[in-house]
Amino acid sequence: MNKTIDSEILWRKGHRISETQTTSQIQKLVDQNRVIFSRSIKLSSDTTIDVYKTWGIQHAQAHDYTKSVAKLSKALAMQPGSTIITDFLGSSLNAINQHQKALICYKKALQVRPSSCIAHEGLLQTLKCLERFKDYESSYEEFLEHFPENMNNPTFHFQKAEALVKFNEYPAAFASYRKTIELNPENCFVHFQFGLVLYQQFCFEESLYEFERAASIQPTHREAQNNIAFLKYHLGQIHEAIAFLEYIIENRLKNFTTFPNMILFQYHLYQNEDCIAPYLERFRTCANSDYSEIQRAYNQDIELTERMMKESLDEKIKDFSLKKIDSIKMMLSLLNKLRII
Repeated sequence: MNKTIDSEILWRKGHRISETQTTSQIQKLVDQNRVIFSRSIKLSSDTTIDVYKTWGIQHAQAHDYTKSVAKLSKALAMQPGSTIITDFLGSSLNAINQHQKALICYKKALQVRPSSCIAHEGLLQTLKCLERFKDYESSYEEFLEHFPENMNNPTFHFQKAEALVKFNEYPAAFASYRKTIELNPENCFVHFQFGLVLYQQFCFEESLYEFERAASIQPTHREAQNNIAFLKYHLGQIHEAIAFLEYIIENRLKNFTTFPNMILFQYHLYQNEDCIAPYLERFRTCANSDYSEIQRAYNQDIELTERMMKESLDEKIKDFSLKKIDSIKMMLSLLNKLRII
């Protein structure tokens, strides 16, 4: 009897310590609690499940997923129906790319508790990682059968949209984004994400609209504002794009692409290095410029534009795209010459 009480005290001590700390302190606590939990297990088996569960969760919070999987697997073997153990074990398995094992974990959990929301959501996430679209679709429908209230849950539709993008099912993803916006029209983040996906699929006018909606909801959203300028340029509205960048600079909404974009737009329009000299100097003196990120971003856009040219039959689009690519390369070359990047 006394041994059981002692083991419970030890476990509660380790559990209580972990609850009062920040994430940055968890790894240290895991090491400290290892002694406490080990002694608790040796003293009695009565608290073993809770010990392994708490220990495993602490490892997961410390991003030590391999150890988390080891501890939580033991806990789940003792308590197969535990939703919290299943959730942390499945997410830990996914974190170390053991998606097939995570799939087995969630399926077993649903056999024990078919109405477990956590297990259903974990299963959907795992199928997304495995890129198993048909299984995702059937599991999605099964989830809605158990939880029909999610038909009106914008977060659920947004998560579905993000998964469909991963599956390259863009028409269905667009429908899910639009349903999310219908249910929650003032969500800046959803408008912005939808704008990015539309841009990647060459739906430039629709993309511009979504970025404008995001900026209207959150006027200080730097990325949305700068993307509006870039979309205007991409649609051939170069003068409007330049004017919008001036507005961004004036209102201190610039990000790492603002001055490179101004250089790009001005050069594309005038094909003259003199007109971009002031912006080169302003960019040179701009603090905290992430030069490697600038190169990466514009190289990605060159790749996207080249792909669009191959798929487009419109000669005007092809001509503009060629000039755009040449202008981007010239802009990057100028920055490199001046040892800016």
